[in-house]
Amino acid sequence: PPPPGKQRSGRAAAGVGVGRMEEAAKLFCSANVHFINEEYEESLKHYTCAVTLHDCAEHRSCRAAAHLKLGHFAEALDDTAEALKFDPQSHMALHRRGGAPFYLGG
Repeated sequence: PPPPGKQRSGRAAAGVGVGRMEEAAKLFCSANVHFINEEYEESLKHYTCAVTLHDCAEHRSCRAAAHLKLGHFAEALDDTAEALKFDPQSHMALHRRGGAPFYLGG
């Protein structure tokens, strides 16, 4: 079971293969490196691949951050909404959801 306060995504609970989970983790790590290096387009590609392999709050929330950096505010809102479906108390998703409407003029 996941540690307290961490929820597994529906796909992980339904039996996403270990190989897919490992590949998603590698892509997520490389996306983080690209993000830190301010290579936001590349980080977005890697986050998207990670989400495709293992959709979860953490992956969605980080992809939302890349969308924000690239000015894709509507997409950032979409990703935070999906992240909050997995984990309604995700601090990262809540924080990023709060920033996107500011840039959208809402």
